[in-house]
Amino acid sequence: MDAILNPAAGIDKALAYIIGFSFVLWIAITIAMVYFVWRFHEKRHPRAAGFRGDATLEIVWMVIPLIIVLSMFYFGWASYMGLRNVPPDALHIDVKARMFEWEFNYPGDKRSLNVLVVPEGKAVRLNIESEDVIHSLSIPAFRVKVDAVGGLPTYAWFQADKPGEYTIFCTEYCGLGHSDMTATLKIVPYEEYKTWLARVDEPAPAAETVVADSAAPPVDINEFKTVTGPVNFAWALDGEDLHVKISAETTGWVAVGFNPEAAMKGANFILGAVNAQGQVLITDHFGTGYTKHEEDTAIGGTADISKVYGSEKERVTEIGFTIPLDSGDMMDKPIDPEKPTTVLLAHSAALDKFTTRHKYRGQIIVNLTTGEVRK
Repeated sequence: MDAILNPAAGIDKALAYIIGFSFVLWIAITIAMVYFVWRFHEKRHPRAAGFRGDATLEIVWMVIPLIIVLSMFYFGWASYMGLRNVPPDALHIDVKARMFEWEFNYPGDKRSLNVLVVPEGKAVRLNIESEDVIHSLSIPAFRVKVDAVGGLPTYAWFQADKPGEYTIFCTEYCGLGHSDMTATLKIVPYEEYKTWLARVDEPAPAAETVVADSAAPPVDINEFKTVTGPVNFAWALDGEDLHVKISAETTGWVAVGFNPEAAMKGANFILGAVNAQGQVLITDHFGTGYTKHEEDTAIGGTADISKVYGSEKERVTEIGFTIPLDSGDMMDKPIDPEKPTTVLLAHSAALDKFTTRHKYRGQIIVNLTTGEVRK
């Protein structure tokens, strides 16, 4: 491929030209200043003299800067066209930005979260859009930086000519989790890429993850109170236990958190998914920061989930489980069904791991006894 059409090479060439010319001008101007200080020092010219009406000099200092500026414009325009003119055989990958993660969709319905895998030697076009606020996708190693705006699809492309792993950043402040909104670009040999593309990824359950095969509720609760939204939340009280159902239009995972102190911090999180074998994978987490949660068992607590069931049908994932209102666990604050309970709801489009970053899909305040809801 002609180097000028390669975005990274074109930008590097334009930058080198501008910096190089600026350096030459700096040296020339500095030499001229030193010369004039020496040549026209007061000792040599005790009486000041003016120079007027030199048409040749005026033409020179207008024409030369014009040529310099136009030459810089030429290299800048050529590099810009390299960014916008995509080779016809480029691999198309759809990129969705959301707080605070990157989702990549490949040909053949393959998806990955926060990891972009492409074959070596291939031109790659990224079709970029945001699902919420303004983000900006940046791959410094390949000179790519494009804003992701909701409802305004755009694109960028690069030549995957340097095998290895590179960091993808969000370079537009998008909220509390902005600094964590990174991803990894992996450029691998073509055969390895084909193998990865054909592989069916399953979430690897952690040591304390509850695994169940049931697709029906193991408890006979006739009347669940329900709140609908991007993530549907339903619950029923049963003595000292709370039965919960959450569902969303996703083939990834769904999550619910109870009573955070601020953002995600201090919340009792339960995350669940259904794998290709119909098994329900569910795990108990605790919000250790504004945008971070960890497994209870990894930070001194215990998993308190029981009676797990779930299903994934027609791209809708539903998870059900039971937790005690007061487990006595140091990680989980007691839930008082008579008082307002803050409920966080989220889901991820990719079924990869429960620790991946995700976007809040809703926050509600409910009275678990009366069913009163405030959104």
